[in-house]
Amino acid sequence: MPTRPEIPVYHPDLYSASAIRDTYPHYAALRHLGPVVWLSKHKVYALPRYAECKHVLLDDETFVSSGGVALNPVANRMGQGTTLFSDGDDHARRRSLLAHRLTPRALRTMKDMVDQQAVAVVEAAVARRTIDAVEVAMALPMSVVPDLVGWPHQGREHLLRWAGATFDALGPLNCQAVRTLPASVGMLRYARGVVRDRSVLDSSLGHDLLRAADDGRIMPAECATMMIDYLAPSLDTTISAISSALHLFATHPAQWRLLKADPDLLPNAVNEVVRYESPIRGRTAQTRHRAQALGCHIRITRAGRRSEASPPRVGGELPVKGVRITSTTPAVPREDRYPTAR
Repeated sequence: MPTRPEIPVYHPDLYSASAIRDTYPHYAALRHLGPVVWLSKHKVYALPRYAECKHVLLDDETFVSSGGVALNPVANRMGQGTTLFSDGDDHARRRSLLAHRLTPRALRTMKDMVDQQAVAVVEAAVARRTIDAVEVAMALPMSVVPDLVGWPHQGREHLLRWAGATFDALGPLNCQAVRTLPASVGMLRYARGVVRDRSVLDSSLGHDLLRAADDGRIMPAECATMMIDYLAPSLDTTISAISSALHLFATHPAQWRLLKADPDLLPNAVNEVVRYESPIRGRTAQTRHRAQALGCHIRITRAGRRSEASPPRVGGELPVKGVRITSTTPAVPREDRYPTAR
């Protein structure tokens, strides 16, 4: 009978300051090791390749989010009640309450307003000639997203700090995550106050949530978490993507000339920016039952608990609460070229 191979182990800390500054060599090393890699520093399985990441994201029967998508229990507890931290009927119910706000038809009603604000941002940047790309990237999301969600004008000065804390808290419980906890708690406390005082903007996403709570379609406590669910991630990821686009076009002038000559390439360019400089490092999930589509078999049973210091054998027995895995978003090799026309 053939022996079961060991899952390869990766020892470096993916969340150290040096790894965050230059993370792509780590992703390349992980992809080289195999489709499933044990991160010894974080006691979690990593899926560094595209096929496995795609499979996990599509298989919400096996890989569930309701136990949390972070690498630490504090963030996983605080995120309960959000759309991101849900599966199945709960996930569908929460999405259905707000999906109509995000359809192409609904967003078209905002087009003129967004276009006007975008033109104003660009004209101001051109007049200065020398700009900070991050400041330029912040201007449009910070003016559009809070209005869409219905966040009152009072307190908006904290939104960017709160949004950054949301992402910093998704990693392991290291010094960086601990430093963000007060901001995360502050955002949740403020959101609950907004719901309690019903101070959301009229005809906004937040207003829809309050009406859903009044009608009994959601619990009142869900209003605050779902407002955060749509506000915090949309700010940080959008600002990151716009900043990356400005940097990439500045460092790849030929691609900028290509796009300027043919603006119809813009959708391709946006996709390439997100692929080349992903705003999100990854997310975790837990296995609900035996996972067979990862190039190995991960079985969950009540017996045979193994030490977390070393990776279990492929097909080995793991604790009944579920195996936590992390799928790395930059799972496609990062080529040197940056093809807008792809």
